[in-house]
Amino acid sequence: QRIGGGTWVRLGTFRFAPGRARVTLSNESAVLGRTVSADAVRFGGGMGSVQRAGETGGRPRWTEGARYYEQFAGAPDSVYSPERADRGDDYKDDYKGRGEWVNWLVRQGVPVDLSLALHTDAGLTTDSTAVGTLGIFYGRASRAAGGRPRASNRDVAARIQGQIVSDLRALYDPRWTQRELRNRDYSEAARPEVPAALIEMLSHQNLTDMRFALDPRFRFDLARAVYKGAGRVLAAQDRTTFVPQPLAPAHLTALFDAASNVIVTWQPTADPIEPTARSERYRLYTRRGEGGWDAGRLVEGTEAVLQPPPPGEVLSVRVAAINAGGESAPSEALAVGRSGQPGPAVLVVAGFDRIAAPQIVESPVAAGVRGDEGVPDVVDLAYTGAQTDFDPRSVYRDDDRPGHGASRDDAPGRPVAGNTHDFVAVHGRALLASGRSFVSASDEAVEDGTVPLSGTVDLLLGEERTTPAPGWRPLRGPDFEALPAAMRARLAALVQSGGKLIVSGAHWAGDATRSPGGADFLRDVLGVRAAPAASSDGTVEGPMLADPVRFNTVRSPDLYAVEATDGIEAAGDGALALRVARTGAGAGVVRRGQTVALAFPIEALLTEDDRAAVVAAALAALE
Repeated sequence: QRIGGGTWVRLGTFRFAPGRARVTLSNESAVLGRTVSADAVRFGGGMGSVQRAGETGGRPRWTEGARYYEQFAGAPDSVYSPERADRGDDYKDDYKGRGEWVNWLVRQGVPVDLSLALHTDAGLTTDSTAVGTLGIFYGRASRAAGGRPRASNRDVAARIQGQIVSDLRALYDPRWTQRELRNRDYSEAARPEVPAALIEMLSHQNLTDMRFALDPRFRFDLARAVYKGAGRVLAAQDRTTFVPQPLAPAHLTALFDAASNVIVTWQPTADPIEPTARSERYRLYTRRGEGGWDAGRLVEGTEAVLQPPPPGEVLSVRVAAINAGGESAPSEALAVGRSGQPGPAVLVVAGFDRIAAPQIVESPVAAGVRGDEGVPDVVDLAYTGAQTDFDPRSVYRDDDRPGHGASRDDAPGRPVAGNTHDFVAVHGRALLASGRSFVSASDEAVEDGTVPLSGTVDLLLGEERTTPAPGWRPLRGPDFEALPAAMRARLAALVQSGGKLIVSGAHWAGDATRSPGGADFLRDVLGVRAAPAASSDGTVEGPMLADPVRFNTVRSPDLYAVEATDGIEAAGDGALALRVARTGAGAGVVRRGQTVALAFPIEALLTEDDRAAVVAAALAALE
């Protein structure tokens, strides 16, 4: 690093054991006759430290405005408060200083190719259509932007806006509105001395817009569209061909071979609207125990062989795809572990893929977010507080009285945990505590027959259930069915052949009854019938357990919330073994020593001891 010496430069995310954080500086360039020096190393973002009116904001720095970060990060006041007339008006400093921050970085030698501002306050419309996407650029001055005429900024805004509209029409709503391109002297579009644009979309007062905005699937697809639009802008400027990075691999398996080596396999994921986003190579990441992920290793094909972990240790794996455009997000994580005791390994099937917006209720007199809080993708950083104004007739007056959709402001800076796509290791540790080795596979690899089922299977379903996408989505129907027909067929064959099955999750029973043949599967294979869903304090008890256990029911930065679970009762030759303490709803059914059905997620239990106790009791019931 020989640039950007006047400010903080992020080096990455690293996991340290408690009390063992250390950074060592070494001179790898000594053979070139160069000197390495460092003036500071900072761990984490910390709390806001810039004082205004004699006090700080009292919140984590990452939740504060750009103006405060720019001052903290070493920029002069000409950057974070660029106009003397605005001194004391932090709001104006905030949006005017962002473009000046870009220019200051360029003067520090940082090669900024594009300045892009994204706003989600594109209008106050309250009808049933989405407000659409607006592009703003500044092209009136003769001053160059990154060596190009400012008039070229129109092309920047047009390409990114066009990519967003094209993708959202293909994936969600063919009526998605493409609004105009505006040539305006907005600070974030006009101040940067590099190619720049401002994209505005979504309305916080429009419930239709919020159905999109709160959905993690939509957020990912929107972000990918912005990335592709920006990539195509830069490729056109450099006269190169833009290649979109691939999507994350799927159909993972992590199994032992006869010599106890770990065989990891996967399949590429095709992008239905980007045929050039093909996988060319892969990077396989591993993690030992509860430490951090390693730097990964390149793999040319779709299979890798790893040394087995020592007995008692969990080895986790995940895979990212690579092409000329870069590296994809990582796949879900699988894991294996050896107990050191004889006996076949339990197959853990990762069936919790769901990410979802919170539940929205709508009537002429009350509309908004109420009930199921949804499932964030890994973590939600945008939650501010519960909605307070549900009246669709309530109008916007000012920012302190925004009308319909207004919410509390008591939760910014509190991350909300969601689906980490990394729960196999949690189940694996509980299995190891019972002296059982384990391997794992994704639900897709089971459904397509890549992994045949035999022995004992632990199917983790978390908060999986059928979830429609927002808007009209012609490329696929609803996502995340908990027990689709292909999975039911594999599980039924397992049980009929003498295999054993543990199923756990919050919503699989009710979800199965909505599918043809689902209720029959519940009765004949699991000995279960679905009962109405109910909320509780998360305490489960019954003859199957020596002591009650509890699962998480509240928003938390560490563990996803299970606000309500389906009830289950015994049917056929099933026997009720667990109930929810407060409501008496059925929570666990054992069928003839072959299946254990749990109406709560094992990984959502509050302690590792509780998880180990439930898994041990389930294995004992099967044996």
